[in-house]
Amino acid sequence: MLDIPAVSISYDPKNDSLLEGVGLGKYCQALAELDLQRLIDQFTELEARGDEVKPMIEKKAKEYRHLLEDQYDLIFGEFEVRPRSQSQANQ
Repeated sequence: MLDIPAVSISYDPKNDSLLEGVGLGKYCQALAELDLQRLIDQFTELEARGDEVKPMIEKKAKEYRHLLEDQYDLIFGEFEVRPRSQSQANQ
């Protein structure tokens, strides 16, 4: 969400999927198979590519936000938010 490149160390494949979606799939490691040297290499490479990958992340994050907004509209679009009247608020 902050357009900051990240290396994923996780036990859950959803993180790998998210990074893959923004073009950073090679910067993931499973927690159970963590390789410290590989982590250092991934971090060093990602830091060196920061100016290149930040725009990719920003673009994809915007796409994800729009998709999420569309989903909320589909789910909640039929519900009208009505302010509570004073008598309802006091109950």
